[in-house]
Amino acid sequence: MSAAWYSRNPRTRFAVGPRPAPDRYYYQTDDGWEAPIWRYPPRPDAAGEPVLLLHGLGLSGVGFGLQEQDSLVDALHDAGFDVYILEHRGDPGSIAPPRGAGFDFDDIVTRDIPAAVARIQTLSGWKRLLWIGHSMGGQLLYAALSGQPDTIAAGVSLCAPVRFETPKSHARIAGLAASLVPAGWSLPARSLHRALTPLTGEALWSSLGREVEGSLARGMMIHGVEDISGGLLKQVTRWIASGSLCDRDDRLDYVEAMRGTDVPVMVVAAEGDRLCSPAAARPAFEVLSPERRAWLTLGGRWGHLDPLIGARASSTLHPRLIGWLQRWRGRCWTEDDLPDARVGG
Repeated sequence: MSAAWYSRNPRTRFAVGPRPAPDRYYYQTDDGWEAPIWRYPPRPDAAGEPVLLLHGLGLSGVGFGLQEQDSLVDALHDAGFDVYILEHRGDPGSIAPPRGAGFDFDDIVTRDIPAAVARIQTLSGWKRLLWIGHSMGGQLLYAALSGQPDTIAAGVSLCAPVRFETPKSHARIAGLAASLVPAGWSLPARSLHRALTPLTGEALWSSLGREVEGSLARGMMIHGVEDISGGLLKQVTRWIASGSLCDRDDRLDYVEAMRGTDVPVMVVAAEGDRLCSPAAARPAFEVLSPERRAWLTLGGRWGHLDPLIGARASSTLHPRLIGWLQRWRGRCWTEDDLPDARVGG
């Protein structure tokens, strides 16, 4: 397929490839899963507060650093941070236990995130970390704030829906689908996207990344897409059926559970995002502390992927995200906010 594409576009770069892999460390969960944490260590002269980057559903952490110069990873590193990209159970680099079963969003929240945060605390030496989550990564930020806010200094949520407005008939269909999805099954999104890339190119992703250059879009399709577990799909359909970001039993609303948290959070939404409208993201902002929250609406030319790899992200959005983290980076220290009060320091 790619050969045919090159015959029609001989002078155009087909796809951006991933950069060389950074340092890799593993964390282990209490139920036996192992998964990697990819680290871009801070410059020798930098303070090096840790920033955790978490990807969205069906995507991988590749999108945070796919560009060779203008990526979010580069911007954070240049600002003196210690950058970590997390993989969780089910991601390609993860290792399942011998009897590894299906999993869902709640398993990542209660098992993967605490283990990964503890590993980053050990690696970095800091008591708390900063967090940037895109899509499901932002939803995981909210869930973590509802359960272990003391480990988070500040956060940014990018295009993360928390309310799901659907007609009642569609909600009933979603509820039925949730009951039928096998937990151990996976949607083979990775192989499907790789096969379709030469055929569809930018067209398939134009609604996701409205200003994403063609080779970057194809690079994401080849390198930045992951399979989706049946358990995760099952819980997403549960959210659609209930209308809220809830646990698997629809007993806990993760957004309501973080109401009043004093952790500073910036919530970002885009008017051109078909997967997460500003209205779908706004309820999370409303429950945050008024003194420690920020809201940013991007215009109609911003789609779901543009905050990561869009043409204007590095010049327009990334500086604002970094400015927010720099404002609160002192919270990575202990309650006394002393710059030399690190874990083990």
